[in-house]
Amino acid sequence: MTPVVGLGWLVGEDMMDRYIVTPIARGHRILGGCVLRTALEPSRSFAALFAGKFPWMLPAPEDNFAVQNRPKPVKTNNPKEKPLQHYSIGTQYTNISLPVIKPGCEETCREALSGAGFNLGYNFTRSVALDSALNFLPAQGGTQGMVQGLFGVKLGKRWSRSGFFAKIRPGLIYYNEAWPGGGAKVPGSLSRFAWDVGGVVEVYTHHNGTLRGDLGTTLLRYLSDRVDTRFTEIGGIISSQYYNNQGNLQLSTAYIYRF
Repeated sequence: MTPVVGLGWLVGEDMMDRYIVTPIARGHRILGGCVLRTALEPSRSFAALFAGKFPWMLPAPEDNFAVQNRPKPVKTNNPKEKPLQHYSIGTQYTNISLPVIKPGCEETCREALSGAGFNLGYNFTRSVALDSALNFLPAQGGTQGMVQGLFGVKLGKRWSRSGFFAKIRPGLIYYNEAWPGGGAKVPGSLSRFAWDVGGVVEVYTHHNGTLRGDLGTTLLRYLSDRVDTRFTEIGGIISSQYYNNQGNLQLSTAYIYRF
């Protein structure tokens, strides 16, 4: 496995340098050329450190461990391409299918819950952006209220009138009432770690407006009532708690203002 994983690691760093780090570094030298290059290219960063240089200094054949000054792309006057608006803010409707506690269920039931929230973002380039959302799911159908917070990135392709992106956003869901797991008999308030993974479609209207649609799965990490028997013989040094990861379909629609 070592040669396969090592090759994949190097190719992955090259792809991140080509499609994420370099485009951002052209417009944001410190963020892209220093911070992201150090964080996303660890093999090169450590090679530079061991040579007594700063971690963002890349090795060059003709000038060892010198910062490579990459030429900026030549800008062409395209009348159909509008200037990139970096900031975005908007409101959204969301619907997510979640296991919930409600009257009439002997065990946890699944319910499609609706809510509203806010969307905030920052576009580094036309292809890379920070993306975050805060959703409020009120009590409905016998369930208790919940709050969902997500913060991550979206990557894709943007044209003059539309854009298609993939998103990955870690975050949390706070429950006013849920089963804690671990053998607990009484429900209570708690937070669970979540991953929002899926796709985004954007349609750009006039006056910097955007109609956005999201579809994906929200992965939640649950503490199960089951005891992990693999660690019982170690004498309690390692936790015997058993966790499950469960996918939950989530879709959202939003109106975004870009500025």
